[in-house]
Amino acid sequence: MTEEDRALLAKAAGYLVVPYRLHGAGVGGWDCLGMVRTLRHELFGLSTPYGVGFYSRQDADDYERRGALFDDGVKAWARCEPVPGAVALFNILGRPAHVGLLLTRRIFIHARDESTGTVIEDMAGSWARRLVGYFDAGR
Repeated sequence: MTEEDRALLAKAAGYLVVPYRLHGAGVGGWDCLGMVRTLRHELFGLSTPYGVGFYSRQDADDYERRGALFDDGVKAWARCEPVPGAVALFNILGRPAHVGLLLTRRIFIHARDESTGTVIEDMAGSWARRLVGYFDAGR
């Protein structure tokens, strides 16, 4: 791990206190998509296209419907290599419905759920099995 990686991980660790909040998009509370949008900007200076209609339905908690919205939104993104700042897309209950932000080639941060909050994890085990791919909208 490089010094640059360590510095980025230390900076990202400052966000571990942010709680999970459905539809949230700031340091007062965020969900996975809100966290990715905020931290891609804060940590990497990157904007995140947002027009997938992710929250346009009353039943935003329904993984199947949310997964279909992710499917639609991913079309605007290009697959990429696992590089810092890329968005990792994961299957939940068989549908792409969760995102995280790569901090290094193997370590990512994500807003997991209400009981866990924001966490930094290694891309291994169940997360590796759930991975759909890495995406970026250009730099």
